[in-house]
Amino acid sequence: TLNEELMVITDKARANEALAQRGKLYAEELIEASNALIVILDKKGKIVSFNKQLEDVTGYSKAEAIGQNWF
Repeated sequence: TLNEELMVITDKARANEALAQRGKLYAEELIEASNALIVILDKKGKIVSFNKQLEDVTGYSKAEAIGQNWF
């Protein structure tokens, strides 16, 4: 029935969203755990993310850095 098909589509969409969220969290954990200096910029050069290693080297917190222009 149409209702059952809609439920299947909704379930698949929820599963895809959950998978995407897990992937995002995993990537964030890798960035934070890395010993490398990692900064993520948007297309305009503004800081979107900033890992702990970069905090230690620059003295800026992630909260201070996010939104600032890298260049």
